[in-house]
Amino acid sequence: MTTNWYERNILPAALDFACGMPMIGRMRQKVVPLAQGRVLEVGIGTGLNMRYYDKARVTHITGLDQAGDVRTVQLTPAGTEAANFGFDVTPARLITGLITERGVVAANAVAIRTLRD
Repeated sequence: MTTNWYERNILPAALDFACGMPMIGRMRQKVVPLAQGRVLEVGIGTGLNMRYYDKARVTHITGLDQAGDVRTVQLTPAGTEAANFGFDVTPARLITGLITERGVVAANAVAIRTLRD
């Protein structure tokens, strides 16, 4: 992907400033440590989240920056296994749909039963 001067020089600094505000930083401190396994971070920018990843839970981070470049960072030595807890921390009241191999279904018992057919 080709980027212009603005996208290479101004936009990263502007995004870093906006996303580095204290209120956003506090949210990062709460949310980012919950990630586990291999992480895809869309809009990795200057890496503001990097310090918050838990190395006991995340082995690799693949980041897509605003220029469309993809980079992978290995946080742990090769062969290290990270904890992979099989649960979601999102409150049920906030989940409105489920993505399945059959498409998106509503997050209710009636819609989920249709997946059995």
